[in-house]
Amino acid sequence: MAGKKKKKAAVRPVVSLRVRPAMYEDLVREADKRRLKLSEEVERRLIHYDKMISDENEFNDGTLGAWLNSERDDLINILAERIARKLKPE
Repeated sequence: MAGKKKKKAAVRPVVSLRVRPAMYEDLVREADKRRLKLSEEVERRLIHYDKMISDENEFNDGTLGAWLNSERDDLINILAERIARKLKPE
């Protein structure tokens, strides 16, 4: 009797990434806590960041300011635009 064929995983591009040791430890710790593979935790975070950027109005200025530590130029630009709008006389 022939067994069932395994479904092949969807082909997805591979990305190689080097991170700081502290970030790596944080990723591993969070993946273990959530019972995920390391790659699944990285993907989960990337999806969260992408959603945050695409819906900038969901987050207040304080949250965006806290994210500046992530060194994301797009977040810095969003915050700068908000500050400029608030400083612009009406």
